[in-house]
Amino acid sequence: MNPIPTERLSMNRHSLASLFLAAVSAAAAAASAADDVLDMGTVLVEGTGLSKYRAGTVSSATGFEAAPEKLPVSVDVLTSDLIRELDAADIHDLLFYQPGVDGGGKSIVDRTAGQYTIRGRAGSSLFLDGALELPGAFGLYLDPNALERIEIVKGPVGALQGGQGSSLGAYGTGGSINVMQKTPDPARDGTDAEVKVSGGERTYRARVTADANYAVTDAITLRLPVSVEAGKPYYASSRSDLARTYMLAPSLLFSPAERFRVLIATTYQHSDVPGCQGLPTWHGKPLAPYTWHSYIPGGNDVRDEYDAYSISGSAEFDATEALQFQAGGALASSHIDYDHIACNTFYQQMGRNAFVPYPGLVNPMGPYVQNSGDAHAKNYGAFARALATWEVGEITNQTLFQGDFIRKETRSWNSGGAGGGAIADPSQWDRAWKSRVRKTSSTVDRWGALAEHNAAWGPLDVLAGIRYDRHESAAGHHADGLSPRTGLSLEALPGVVLFGNWARTEAPNFGLYEYEYSPAAGAWVATDKELTSSWNADQWEGGIRVNPISTLWLSVSYYFIKQNDRPVWDERTGWYEEDNEDDGIEASLSGNVTTNWSFYLGYAWNHDRESHVDTTPPHTATMQTMYKVSGGALDGLGLGGGVRYTDKYDATMRGMLVDRKNLWYDDALVVDLFAEAPFAWFGGSEDWTVRFGVKNVTDEKYFSSTRHYYQAYAADPRTFELSLRGSF
Repeated sequence: MNPIPTERLSMNRHSLASLFLAAVSAAAAAASAADDVLDMGTVLVEGTGLSKYRAGTVSSATGFEAAPEKLPVSVDVLTSDLIRELDAADIHDLLFYQPGVDGGGKSIVDRTAGQYTIRGRAGSSLFLDGALELPGAFGLYLDPNALERIEIVKGPVGALQGGQGSSLGAYGTGGSINVMQKTPDPARDGTDAEVKVSGGERTYRARVTADANYAVTDAITLRLPVSVEAGKPYYASSRSDLARTYMLAPSLLFSPAERFRVLIATTYQHSDVPGCQGLPTWHGKPLAPYTWHSYIPGGNDVRDEYDAYSISGSAEFDATEALQFQAGGALASSHIDYDHIACNTFYQQMGRNAFVPYPGLVNPMGPYVQNSGDAHAKNYGAFARALATWEVGEITNQTLFQGDFIRKETRSWNSGGAGGGAIADPSQWDRAWKSRVRKTSSTVDRWGALAEHNAAWGPLDVLAGIRYDRHESAAGHHADGLSPRTGLSLEALPGVVLFGNWARTEAPNFGLYEYEYSPAAGAWVATDKELTSSWNADQWEGGIRVNPISTLWLSVSYYFIKQNDRPVWDERTGWYEEDNEDDGIEASLSGNVTTNWSFYLGYAWNHDRESHVDTTPPHTATMQTMYKVSGGALDGLGLGGGVRYTDKYDATMRGMLVDRKNLWYDDALVVDLFAEAPFAWFGGSEDWTVRFGVKNVTDEKYFSSTRHYYQAYAADPRTFELSLRGSF
């Protein structure tokens, strides 16, 4: 968990994208020529409310605050301004703006719901403030208005947060996604608010958000982000009730003395939305007779009802100027009651629906199966740490020691269509499927201890750390994990930083069981012996960071990840173990080109060196920019937008290639544009801004999120937005 701050630090689709980039560049060049820009290093002078796309410091990569350009590891940050301008409906949609991050479909039926792929490696869960792993659907539906920023630490991070064990694979090797909550700021009093309406083909949405922060006394500061939203998702039937969500995240900072601080932060969210489990794909498009706007339940209103809450608390004491102690704990719970109707698996689809209708089938589009269930997931834990900052000659040292505990509990029941055929009459669904209820539960405990040291000597920074974890499964088995890492960064020239790192993560293969060959059955059969072996993953990374102008930083790196003893079943041998290798290149350019122009550009390429199956887009890129006019008749006018690109990739089943010749997802290029102006231009308050935007300008048809080849989720169509935002 982060140290508690006492103050806040603050046409043709390709031709259209080219035209947009050229227009923004021309506007910025003209503005730069007209304005005298003073380069003040890392100090940004602004008077026009410019959005900030670069964080001054990050904490989840090391456990203490550090400038991202100085770190020997790669960290991508979505700042509060970037989160607000991307205007994603939830954390899942927001993360898909980040190059190199992908998910397993926006479906709570997925056993890995709320986990993401980073650097081609699946299963990275979200961590609350870098400390507690968020459970289940929490990682899908969390409202972005609750977040101050998101820090994505790249590569195996077991040396800091511990490895993740899963019955579905070796997870968490690609990186860590850390969602940092909004917390009280004693230096600020006021409320930010926004009212927004949006609409497009078959979809509309109304959303109201507020973020209140007030210093009640010299010792107590309160903060309360709130969101209320209602609308019709693009996929919902006209008969469906509206999707409804509300969220509140109150927090309190108590500072009775200069050296002592207590923080309590909470969130609560409720969502009731039409259920959806995706569309089958064929040649990059929905399998006929499905269309981009097909609603699988055929007009029936099936729902996902979601409730989640979290509470975290910590106390921080500065014993001396050089020694700080912190202790705390957190609880996060997710509960979802779902009722889905999905298309059945089309293993032999051959471009058409292979299902042969039977008498009485009322929906000719094919076999539907019902998936109903009730899933509870709860994670809780505690930690204690000590951070010492000390000097030896010209060397500044930071040493961190931490001990922690996390328990993960899950329990659920579900009934689904596996082996059951299709049910045509909705009145028979409950009776047919709830007779096949499957119940599951699990508990995994993890105790961990870490030691880390960072030494800075002039332009050289060296980081080294090691973490030990002991895991215990519900079956009473235990396994050990040892995860070290080291890295260094060197400012070879002013504004030029070279960096490199090596990291290893190790965690057990709990939840999987040994197999033995049965001559009678003529096949491998599972035993009752749980695997207690461990997988491990090593990463080597090297790169360069350059500060070409103002606060703009360019970062380019190459990485190689080798994963050993990955638990992948091989029916020929009866063994799980498999080694796998990935490598790739990542680049980012973020910061301010001038005092009036913010810019963010990210690119990721990942290559599977073993299977050569692209389960995620091999190339992804994102650009977001904003220019704000300062002075003259157009003072306060803001112009900007973004471009997102995802490459063509394979449509698979549980990560395995099914039919490369016919099953894939097409590439997509999506353009968003917006303009904002002071409300005073229209006779309103100078503290408010009117904003108009168009998302998906070219109305690109594409799948934004995919699970299996028969469960893909169509993206929103062209959408127009109008909002009023300001403060009081």
